[in-house]
Amino acid sequence: MKVHLENENRSIEVEEGESLLNALLRNQIPHKHVCGGKARCSTCRVLITKGIQNLEPRNELETILTQKKGFSADIRLACQTKIRDEISIRRLVLDETDAELARLGDVNSIGQEKEIAVLFSDIRGFTTFAEKSLPYDVIHILNRYFLRVGEAIFKNSGYIDKYIGDGIMALFGTEVPASREEICRSAVSSALDMIEALKELNVYLLKNFHISFNIGIGIHYGVAIIGNLGHPEKIQKTAIGDTVNFASRIEQATKESETTILVSEPIHQILKEEITFGKQIQTEIKGKSGIYKLFEVLDLKTRSLSTPFLNRPSLLGKVLERLVSQKVFPHNSPSIVRLAFHNFFDKECRGLFLFDEVLLWEENSRLEEATYLVRELKKEMLNEGFDLSLSDCIAFASCFAIAICGGPRIQIDLGRTDITALGKKPRFPGAKDSKSVIFELFIKNGFSLREMVALNGAHTLGRAYGVYFTNNPLQFDNQFFVSFLQAEKDNSNPIALDTDLYLIKSPETRSFVELYAQDEAKFFEDFANSFQKLLSFSL
Repeated sequence: MKVHLENENRSIEVEEGESLLNALLRNQIPHKHVCGGKARCSTCRVLITKGIQNLEPRNELETILTQKKGFSADIRLACQTKIRDEISIRRLVLDETDAELARLGDVNSIGQEKEIAVLFSDIRGFTTFAEKSLPYDVIHILNRYFLRVGEAIFKNSGYIDKYIGDGIMALFGTEVPASREEICRSAVSSALDMIEALKELNVYLLKNFHISFNIGIGIHYGVAIIGNLGHPEKIQKTAIGDTVNFASRIEQATKESETTILVSEPIHQILKEEITFGKQIQTEIKGKSGIYKLFEVLDLKTRSLSTPFLNRPSLLGKVLERLVSQKVFPHNSPSIVRLAFHNFFDKECRGLFLFDEVLLWEENSRLEEATYLVRELKKEMLNEGFDLSLSDCIAFASCFAIAICGGPRIQIDLGRTDITALGKKPRFPGAKDSKSVIFELFIKNGFSLREMVALNGAHTLGRAYGVYFTNNPLQFDNQFFVSFLQAEKDNSNPIALDTDLYLIKSPETRSFVELYAQDEAKFFEDFANSFQKLLSFSL
């Protein structure tokens, strides 16, 4: 069996049952393997350029490390890889510097081609303002601007690549797997939210500085190279390629066309049924030949969440939603939803997170940030003249988190009370509990087995043992159940807690898993009803 080495422009023979690393070393090729070929360092990684179907499947050791590193299927560990037939490879770690970068880095250090949306924005006339203003005012205003528009980007699952003076470059589609429609929709929604954020900022600027700003935003969708770049002391993920350059040119075109948001033709084609368009512009693009069509965006028809979260809409509800929207984004939604489960699961314990010692309990690990967020929300509501319980703040924030991740929009009432002293410690389902104990706990807390299965579907947002339950952990859908059944079909182990495995193993609950995997709408309906019930325990 032959292995073709692109780096050396030669081929070597591999014996049956021999690892790729051993074959390389046997042929006097100095292939790096810092850990001694024990699948602990990944410095022996190689890129399979041809014949990937001729490889033996990853063994357990390689699977654990490649999941940790996030390697794609064409990146293999030479120390664990065995071949069935002819392949071609490119060695990726060639010297000590490469080895050091491999130890420090992850999948983003390698570089991948991805289809993404790139957004550029720029404040009109800011340079003139900066030249005439005090340095303190310039930095203060820019930071306030970046805070507000940054929240709009994070809210829509975007990644801020860099700040360029008063400009921003943001990427969509690099954080979690998503369809091209979802990626483009997120970028356009972010741009519209940035405009809304600027309106609020301009009120402040007019009052205190007698100025207001306009911005221009350009968005393009296409293939870019994604990877970590820079010195190890200051390294960050970025995108390079023609897609990035083109998006920058689109932003510049907003000046000449006197528009605010322009998108390229690919985004127009992908979202033409969802966007309300204004002008259509035909223009030259610097650095490219020919004439290009650009499209002005006025609105995104699917953007607004129209149903109020509260059963009785009021000024309180509007203030609460405004403040929550400034704090809760897809990236922190999983922890907000988990906080709600931990705060309300036991009927006799609500508002537990008023007490700092609760965060020291093992089951509440990694909930510090979410707890801080809702405590700050409670303080800000009090400043607005509304004295809400912490439980109300948690309940509302969790419903908002589910909605912005694509889940059902759950309506609730306010009026929860918090406990005033720590009494008994609540009992949560534990990883070592038997099926009967887990079922008993849910039934004791007022839930049927059907409601238990529906509530467990919230694991579509989140992870276990450091690995995400689903391919898109920031999208609330029924994929948690789908992945269960698919793993069973593939005869593989699903990523799940032991308590979750009982759902599919037990005849009493398996039918609900199958129902929700087939019917997302039914899952949303049952989850909304069950979650409302969970949140109502302290009303």
